[in-house]
Amino acid sequence: MDIECHNLFNFIENTIKKQEQQKLRGLNDYNMVNVVRKANLEVGMHSNVLYSLLDPNGLHYQGDLFLSIFIDKVLGINSADFGESIEVCTEASTVNNRRIDFTIKSSFYYIGIEMKVNAPDLSNQIKDYYGHLIEEAKKDNNQKVKIYYLTKYGSPASTLSTGGKKIDVKLISFTKHIINWINDCMYEVRNISNLNLAFENYKDIVQKITKQRQGNVMTISKELSKPSSKNLLRTALRLDKEMKKIRGNTLFSFFDQIKSVLEQENYKDISSAIDKQNHTVTEKKCEKWFVTSRNAERNIGLFFDCGFKRDLYLFIEVATEHLHFGVVTCNFTNNQYELTNTLKHPELDNLLTYREWRSFIHWYSNDYCNIRSLSDPAINLLLDFESSNLKKDILIFINDMKYKIK
Repeated sequence: MDIECHNLFNFIENTIKKQEQQKLRGLNDYNMVNVVRKANLEVGMHSNVLYSLLDPNGLHYQGDLFLSIFIDKVLGINSADFGESIEVCTEASTVNNRRIDFTIKSSFYYIGIEMKVNAPDLSNQIKDYYGHLIEEAKKDNNQKVKIYYLTKYGSPASTLSTGGKKIDVKLISFTKHIINWINDCMYEVRNISNLNLAFENYKDIVQKITKQRQGNVMTISKELSKPSSKNLLRTALRLDKEMKKIRGNTLFSFFDQIKSVLEQENYKDISSAIDKQNHTVTEKKCEKWFVTSRNAERNIGLFFDCGFKRDLYLFIEVATEHLHFGVVTCNFTNNQYELTNTLKHPELDNLLTYREWRSFIHWYSNDYCNIRSLSDPAINLLLDFESSNLKKDILIFINDMKYKIK
């Protein structure tokens, strides 16, 4: 398997080099709209973008082009039969101060569209919207009222939202209807570069929230999934079986580096004397720390006597995802250090953040970084504590504790 692993690692290294070449040549995943607004914001992102495009009086200067395509492709109504005097509104208020995401009104139809990206249904939401539009249509030309429910995948509205009433709710989705609408609009404005780019950016965001998005830059996973990479994929899957143990050994080795450095500074590791041993670092616990189930280990780390006052001791640990270092309080009796809640101290408030976790005693700590992510900085830290900023920060902190906390 040594040769197979060698071939796999060469393949990964070459893929990473190709990724960098693609980025340098201008191939990227940059989306200016997504920089300004998060992809899953209903009002801040989707309502604003859709309204700006559907509004016949919008600054796109395409009149009702995009709206007509929307009526045909999304609402499933022939735009020629939709009627005249079309009005598009967003966040239209009802009599009981609720807001309909979109209303589209013509001489023949009153359309209400309720949009859900991640938000849950609210009580009687669709029922109230439907009733409001019925009453409004009666005052106008007794238009036909239709309610649409727009979700990521075309999910049905809950009975909570319909109030248990049999309302004919038309289901539409981002993953199908909105994407198809975007594609048709892009075709119509294919020669208008700024509008085409705007639709391309919004399409990218829709694909992101519906998990359809594939980045422009090649990825290791895509390359390994190709038929030509079958043997390399087989090796990768075999190696994956060992990754749980590899991650655990890496974390255990990281704590071993910390222990070695601090003991060289003449600070005493008292982890083995801590009452009940619940937080002691072992290879098995380090392995289980990376597990995401309820059986995962949490709050494991090393305790050091650094000569602090007030029965305070240094604790360096991994919590749920992040690495922390700070101080705990211990009562020393019968050669055992019993952990107790640390009381708040104004002097410590200037150095650390007070933590009142349910799964651990109250203590002061510095949230240093996310280790579970195994990002490049996290990996570099795990592999080389000796040369890391963390080592410097811990030694500076120890010095501050010894001379500033009386």
